[in-house]
Formats: sequence, structure tokens, C-alpha cells
Amino acid sequence: MSSTTGEHAPHTARETPDPLAYAFTRRAWVDAPPARVYELVADVSAISRWSPHATRAAYDHSAGPRPGAWFSGRNRKDGKQ
Repeated sequence: MSSTTGEHAPHTARETPDPLAYAFTRRAWVDAPPARVYELVADVSAISRWSPHATRAAYDHSAGPRPGAWFSGRNRKDGKQ
């Protein structure tokens, strides 16, 4: 709100989060061809196979699967979701 007129401030577009702020790295040796590994880890709906805290993930409406597609998910840890 404006302190002088009491009117609402103009709506601003939602900022796109910086994906690097959520990045982390894990290394593991996987004895499989790269195409098979990609096939397994690229399926966001199967993320609970790889993360003990991920309970659900799915591509956002009309978003994927394709490189750069957005998806939403749920995590649960220590009773928090």
C-alpha cells in the first residue's frame, strides 16, 4: 500500500527464482550406459526412487517432459511437508 494515498501498489510480475540457489552436487559411479541413466533420472515422477524425502513430483500443466520444463513436488522430512 502507498503510505500517502492508501491505494494498493501496482502488481508486479512474479519473479523467477534463481535455480542456482537450489543447486547441489552428488557424485556416484553408475555401471550403466549414459542413455539408460538419463532415462531413469530424467523422469521427475519417479523422484521418490532417488530421494527418501521426496513424496511426489509431476510436471506443471503443459510443461513437459522436455529440457527446461518446470515441475512441482512435495518433500517430507522430520514431520514437515
